[in-house]
Amino acid sequence: MPSTQLISAEASQRFHLESQDGRRCFALELSGEAGDACVCRERPLEHFKASQLMPGVSLHVGEFRCARPDTFDFAVHSNYLCFSFAGQGRTATRVRVGGRRLAELEHGPGLLTASFLPEARGQWRVPAGGCSLLTLCVSPDEFAPLWLEFGQRLPAELLALARGKAPAPFYAGAAVTPAMQMTLGCLRRCPVSGPARRLYLECKTTELLILMLDSLARADGERPARPVPLSPEDRENIHAARELLLERMENPPSLGELARLAGINEFKLKRGFRQLFGATPYGVLRDARLSRAREYLESGAMNVCEACVAVGYTNPGNFIGLFKKRFGATPGDVRQSALRLGA
Repeated sequence: MPSTQLISAEASQRFHLESQDGRRCFALELSGEAGDACVCRERPLEHFKASQLMPGVSLHVGEFRCARPDTFDFAVHSNYLCFSFAGQGRTATRVRVGGRRLAELEHGPGLLTASFLPEARGQWRVPAGGCSLLTLCVSPDEFAPLWLEFGQRLPAELLALARGKAPAPFYAGAAVTPAMQMTLGCLRRCPVSGPARRLYLECKTTELLILMLDSLARADGERPARPVPLSPEDRENIHAARELLLERMENPPSLGELARLAGINEFKLKRGFRQLFGATPYGVLRDARLSRAREYLESGAMNVCEACVAVGYTNPGNFIGLFKKRFGATPGDVRQSALRLGA
């Protein structure tokens, strides 16, 4: 999505985001060692901050607010690898390179996008309420030893780096692992101050990059050799299937029943979920259940057993194991923390 391309390789190059009426909403230029300069800023951008973490790496945090669903055009000129995480809101991005459609992905909490787009254009769809995004922008030249260390394990899109070449343009997605979530939390809430702060951030940034590459490598191995062509009607049906899953979270339909209710065949439903949401139907359901359970626990509305049943799990042990794997803490830990904060 656009925030994954918010850095420029030359001072004359920049990223810009425009509304459908041609009004430029946001533009960014490289401003030297101090970081990146936001040279134009209007709605829907609510907040933006760029920080130089270490040589060749910058962190961009942005919040976008929209009263209703909206679509924006963007253009990017960048020689950086960009990795983006959504804090909230589910957006969709369509990327074109040289007039050719490169990719179309859904992006939201629990997913990351990775891109290398020397020159691209596209459209970005934002939901009502907007979204928040955190993006790590990395100069490929600064991390030559890391590419060599991964070698053939690198995702297909990045293998050129191990050979000392720039990758071909790409835009891909993968799941955010619990380990990545923990490292992201350390970057957001750096516990170290003083002279050691910079070293701490450098270490955590490198750790996050390694975890992302490992996740992308595994996702690359699971990805279908060729995406299934999806018509506009197919996409609508797949989105409808997702809404059905979330509406019937406590007692979800089988995969066959879901496909029938959504008006699409089962094969295209499974492949389409991976292409649009970066996960299987079950993966989307599991993440939604666990996120809902966490909301119940953090609000104090339910105890662990009540939250388990409310989101459709019948085995508390299975629920606790999945919850800890997803968030790095048990449901009991989350509830106790919420109770302490509310005391």
